[in-house]
Amino acid sequence: LTRVAQPWHCDSVDVVGLLCLKTAKEGGLSSFASSHAAHNELLKRRPDLVKALAGDWFLDRKNEVPEGKLPYYNLPIVNYFE
Repeated sequence: LTRVAQPWHCDSVDVVGLLCLKTAKEGGLSSFASSHAAHNELLKRRPDLVKALAGDWFLDRKNEVPEGKLPYYNLPIVNYFE
């Protein structure tokens, strides 16, 4: 749990839930975006870039490195199921 503002990021899941235990006295703004909508819009506007989303993307573990692992990992932004 955190009260600190979170920068835009991707959670590697299909569904995300936000739980509000009580109304905040101030702040509490949440924003989200649909990865499907973003992908489809990019496909319409810049189809040349879409292929890159399924390629190699090296992501920083941000100092949360499991024992025996590198400080980064490889994960494509999108996966296509055939």
